[in-house]
Amino acid sequence: TGYYNSGVVGGGRINVGLLSIDLEGNNNWLKTVGKAGFDYYAGRPGSFKEIDDHFILGGSIAFADSSIGHFIKYNRSGDTILTSDYLPQSNNELFFNNSSPTLDSNYIFTGEVLPQSGYVDALLVKTDKHGNEIWRKDFGWNTADKGFSIFQSHDSGYVVGGYTYMPGLEDSGQPLIVKFDKDGNYLWNKKPGGPLDDDIAMVCSSADSNIIALTVYADSPYGGGENGRINILKLDQQGGILWNKKYGPSRPGRNTGNIKPLNDGGFICCGHS
Repeated sequence: TGYYNSGVVGGGRINVGLLSIDLEGNNNWLKTVGKAGFDYYAGRPGSFKEIDDHFILGGSIAFADSSIGHFIKYNRSGDTILTSDYLPQSNNELFFNNSSPTLDSNYIFTGEVLPQSGYVDALLVKTDKHGNEIWRKDFGWNTADKGFSIFQSHDSGYVVGGYTYMPGLEDSGQPLIVKFDKDGNYLWNKKPGGPLDDDIAMVCSSADSNIIALTVYADSPYGGGENGRINILKLDQQGGILWNKKYGPSRPGRNTGNIKPLNDGGFICCGHS
């Protein structure tokens, strides 16, 4: 018994690290995944997931002027039991930012793809339990769009939390929430930010099967202090906003971490300023 955490380990090239500590915070082991000449990235907060007797992680491998999606499955001793790579198609770069198990015992990933020309698009990839790709979907709205968090809802659809902005246009950033059906077909999107440059959306399910989104609401313009407040929203499965609340004083920095549901029906979130 104890705790596990994933991240990156530096020293020359970057490797993905998996750390195990006991209940008193003592180090049990640290294991790394990497390869000479490549940088390995662990994805965004929440990409490392515990599932029954194993863990999964959706991240990326960067090399030269390109990058690819990378999936790692670990056993409970931190040994790597499966890795899979996902190459760009007509794109220069592909990143996995987050991962989630699916109701049919497979996996879903979200991230971003950078085309040879035009703006970055958000990405959705479903694989089987062995990491074999079942389908992938790119999505965007003539802006730069990225997927940063994902979960499968009770109706078998997928909810992605992300970010959208117009490159070169200050204060255009908005949190992005997108709903897809079980086959990855687009249903709806919401951009619940304000008039200034807000932060990304991180999403999770609520106890009553609705959608919870964490972001940072900007109170000052980009380059003007960049003050913001914690902003948590609850949406129904059709994208209707049930409530929208802001917390705490406005502070410098707009850095959303992650949000998770608790057993008592509440939530815990993190970030930094």
